[in-house]
Amino acid sequence: RIHAFYQTAKANRDDLVINKWFSIQAMANVDSALQNVRDLMNHPDFSAENPNRFRSLINTFAGANPNQFHNALGYEFITEQIIAVDQINPLVAARLASVFANWRRHEPERRELMRQALSRIQETSNISKDTYEIVTRCLK
Repeated sequence: RIHAFYQTAKANRDDLVINKWFSIQAMANVDSALQNVRDLMNHPDFSAENPNRFRSLINTFAGANPNQFHNALGYEFITEQIIAVDQINPLVAARLASVFANWRRHEPERRELMRQALSRIQETSNISKDTYEIVTRCLK
């Protein structure tokens, strides 16, 4: 069914619906969600240079799939995406970095992993001013 949903959107050249197709898969609470998101990053219709497409997949995974995002692999993946997209679109990266803003509210193990993710981003040598500012504010 989801393939038919995509095919119809593609045939109609409906970018908003294609974005929704990416989002639906990113928020699926399945054990393979992170791998599915990684695989979708190689889809011909995905481009990290398209802010709406990037947010529909990556930001949706981080913000709407808590069961699959809130673990070491999810944090590492999102950290990598923040650092990578920062080179393309710092505003998108900064917005995504805010997913770690509530790190102090989590239990100690997750709190430490999230703090480490923020520190890694902050210590990245060529990080943008926008992303650096958000990350530094989160760590204060």
